[in-house]
Amino acid sequence: MPYELYYWPTIQGRGEFVRLALEEIGAGYVDVARKPNKSGGVPAIMAFLDGKRVKHPPFAPPFLKNGKLIIGQTANILLFLGTHHGLVPRNEAGRLWAHQLQLNLPLWSLMSDAERLARAQRYVDSGRGIVEQQRQLIARQKTLGHSTVTSEALLSAFQDSLARFESDLTALLRNRT
Repeated sequence: MPYELYYWPTIQGRGEFVRLALEEIGAGYVDVARKPNKSGGVPAIMAFLDGKRVKHPPFAPPFLKNGKLIIGQTANILLFLGTHHGLVPRNEAGRLWAHQLQLNLPLWSLMSDAERLARAQRYVDSGRGIVEQQRQLIARQKTLGHSTVTSEALLSAFQDSLARFESDLTALLRNRT
């Protein structure tokens, strides 16, 4: 049974992320809103949104129907598809990391390159500020004779994460030009 995707027929928006995932996995799917109005179109979407057909109606498109299961919101749909079709790591940490990244995709996709760069730079600057605050905390703990093992481990982990982010950002920018 093919998936049924419900999204506005003339808007790419959030539904496009779902379409791309469905095409990537080679899944059969019906884009219900793009079918003729007798069996599809906006009336088919509205029939679900009114809450009379299903116990737990979706809040808004896009939503995906898989048999009796209805999955709403782009993030949930992508998490479902990624998990069930091998688009994300099998382990929980990897799945949640991929989910975290895709939660930002719709917003990220609406930004210009300059806005993306500015946002990323703010993340990096904020991270550097946190690193400096953590260094000051460790120095203060040492002054007071307190253990700094936990603080130093946290600082090290954060510095590693920040370095990976800066490296990924640099690679992203290099590949965009």
